[in-house]
Amino acid sequence: NLPTVNICDNVATDSDVTTMKTKIEDQAFKDERMDRAKYVTKGYCFTSKQVVDIMDSFSFEDAKLEMAKDLYDQTTDKNNYDIVVDALVHKGDRDELKKFIAQ
Repeated sequence: NLPTVNICDNVATDSDVTTMKTKIEDQAFKDERMDRAKYVTKGYCFTSKQVVDIMDSFSFEDAKLEMAKDLYDQTTDKNNYDIVVDALVHKGDRDELKKFIAQ
């Protein structure tokens, strides 16, 4: 099995992630935050740690789980994605993310 190579236009810097978080957190409502998050992260690749940082922009656990799933394919170090799994509070969410990764 060859390792999956991530093709992305931009590898996100920590500064990029800080800017993205600001843009996400500027949105008042959960749905708007999710829309903005999907928009600002498009075309970028992230480290697992950066994914956790982006998830921190959300107060709701279901939104954090959705971001964790969304950004998985854009993650450069999928072998470290356990830190993203660990960032989820509820065991059910952690189990769901693990199942999603396994597919």
